[in-house]
Amino acid sequence: MKDIGHSSPVLNIDFFTDASRKAAEIFTIGYIARESMERCGWVSQDPLYIAYHDNEWGVPETDSKKLFEMICLEGQQAGLSWITVLKKRENYRA
Repeated sequence: MKDIGHSSPVLNIDFFTDASRKAAEIFTIGYIARESMERCGWVSQDPLYIAYHDNEWGVPETDSKKLFEMICLEGQQAGLSWITVLKKRENYRA
Protein backbone atom coordinates (compact mmCIF):
# COMPACT_ATOMS: atom_id res chain seq x y z
CA MET A 1 0.00 0.00 0.00
CA LYS A 2 1.27 3.43 -0.85
CA ASP A 3 0.21 6.72 0.69
CA ILE A 4 -0.23 9.42 -1.95
CA GLY A 5 -1.43 12.13 0.37
CA HIS A 6 -5.03 11.01 0.83
CA SER A 7 -6.45 10.19 4.22
CA SER A 8 -6.47 6.48 3.33
CA PRO A 9 -3.71 4.58 1.55
CA VAL A 10 -4.31 3.22 -1.95
CA LEU A 11 -3.26 -0.06 -3.48
CA ASN A 12 0.19 -0.08 -5.05
CA ILE A 13 -0.39 -1.86 -8.37
CA ASP A 14 3.36 -1.94 -9.09
CA PHE A 15 3.83 -4.26 -6.12
CA PHE A 16 1.48 -6.86 -7.61
CA THR A 17 2.96 -6.48 -11.08
CA ASP A 18 6.48 -6.99 -9.70
CA ALA A 19 5.36 -9.93 -7.56
CA SER A 20 3.63 -11.58 -10.54
CA ARG A 21 6.68 -11.06 -12.71
CA LYS A 22 8.95 -12.54 -10.03
CA ALA A 23 6.64 -15.54 -9.53
CA ALA A 24 6.62 -16.20 -13.29
CA GLU A 25 10.40 -15.93 -13.36
CA ILE A 26 10.81 -18.38 -10.48
CA PHE A 27 8.36 -20.82 -12.10
CA THR A 28 10.16 -20.60 -15.43
CA ILE A 29 13.59 -21.09 -13.88
CA GLY A 30 12.29 -24.06 -11.89
CA TYR A 31 10.74 -25.55 -15.03
CA ILE A 32 13.92 -25.12 -17.05
CA ALA A 33 16.04 -26.54 -14.24
CA ARG A 34 13.76 -29.56 -13.94
CA GLU A 35 13.73 -30.11 -17.72
CA SER A 36 17.53 -29.99 -17.88
CA MET A 37 18.00 -32.00 -14.67
CA GLU A 38 20.44 -34.87 -14.96
CA ARG A 39 18.61 -38.11 -14.20
CA CYS A 40 19.60 -41.71 -13.62
CA GLY A 41 19.93 -43.94 -16.68
CA TRP A 42 16.89 -46.04 -15.73
CA VAL A 43 14.49 -43.09 -16.09
CA SER A 44 12.55 -43.13 -19.36
CA GLN A 45 10.63 -40.21 -20.85
CA ASP A 46 7.43 -41.40 -19.17
CA PRO A 47 6.11 -38.48 -17.03
CA LEU A 48 5.25 -40.93 -14.24
CA TYR A 49 8.83 -42.18 -14.11
CA ILE A 50 10.22 -38.64 -14.24
CA ALA A 51 7.95 -37.51 -11.38
CA TYR A 52 8.93 -40.56 -9.31
CA HIS A 53 12.63 -39.96 -9.91
CA ASP A 54 12.51 -36.21 -9.25
CA ASN A 55 10.24 -36.26 -6.20
CA GLU A 56 10.67 -39.63 -4.47
CA TRP A 57 13.79 -41.53 -5.53
CA GLY A 58 16.48 -41.24 -2.86
CA VAL A 59 14.36 -39.05 -0.57
CA PRO A 60 14.15 -40.41 2.99
CA GLU A 61 10.56 -41.23 4.02
CA THR A 62 9.31 -41.19 7.61
CA ASP A 63 5.54 -41.32 7.09
CA SER A 64 4.40 -44.83 8.07
CA LYS A 65 1.57 -44.96 5.49
CA LYS A 66 3.93 -44.03 2.66
CA LEU A 67 6.52 -46.53 3.90
CA PHE A 68 3.88 -49.27 3.95
CA GLU A 69 2.79 -48.28 0.44
CA MET A 70 6.38 -48.61 -0.81
CA ILE A 71 6.79 -52.03 0.86
CA CYS A 72 3.61 -53.21 -0.90
CA LEU A 73 4.74 -51.80 -4.24
CA GLU A 74 8.18 -53.37 -3.89
CA GLY A 75 6.52 -56.73 -3.21
CA GLN A 76 4.44 -56.40 -6.37
CA GLN A 77 7.50 -55.67 -8.46
CA ALA A 78 8.62 -59.31 -8.58
CA GLY A 79 8.67 -60.10 -12.28
CA LEU A 80 7.34 -56.68 -13.30
CA SER A 81 9.07 -53.52 -14.40
CA TRP A 82 8.93 -50.62 -11.95
CA ILE A 83 7.00 -48.48 -14.45
CA THR A 84 4.27 -51.16 -14.52
CA VAL A 85 4.07 -51.02 -10.72
CA LEU A 86 3.95 -47.21 -10.73
CA LYS A 87 1.10 -47.24 -13.25
CA LYS A 88 -0.93 -49.50 -10.93
CA ARG A 89 -0.02 -47.53 -7.80
CA GLU A 90 -3.37 -45.74 -7.46
CA ASN A 91 -5.17 -49.09 -7.34
CA TYR A 92 -3.31 -49.97 -4.14
CA ARG A 93 -4.22 -46.70 -2.43
CA ALA A 94 -7.95 -47.49 -2.20
